[in-house]
Amino acid sequence: MADSPELAAAKRLLDAAKDRGFTFQRIAFGEDAPLRGIQESTSWLDEVYVGGLSSGCSAARRRRYSLIVPGGLPATERISGDALDVLHTVVFDWDPSTASRPPVEHSRVRLPAAPAPLIFPATTG
Repeated sequence: MADSPELAAAKRLLDAAKDRGFTFQRIAFGEDAPLRGIQESTSWLDEVYVGGLSSGCSAARRRRYSLIVPGGLPATERISGDALDVLHTVVFDWDPSTASRPPVEHSRVRLPAAPAPLIFPATTG
């Protein structure tokens, strides 16, 4: 049986979220169990909850702070609704430049060896 157009679109958006760095896991047993997705960067903690196709979905974006915030990080953006609206917002409207990226491989620069210390003969005088 073929997927409905809404389900196919939600699957494509879920794949796009994974491509943007989200990691998803089922939070209950079964192939239709709800999904929780997390994306962490140095500036943001993004969370997505997909409870069903037509309702029960939400996402929150929280700015990270260097200080410990009582009660957890405050949400700067929230959305709730159906899977298509929530996933579309997370993938296309939230700034992807702040998404976590794989670490950049920096080339190592080899500095020349330090010159040998100069040793002067002891002078008597």
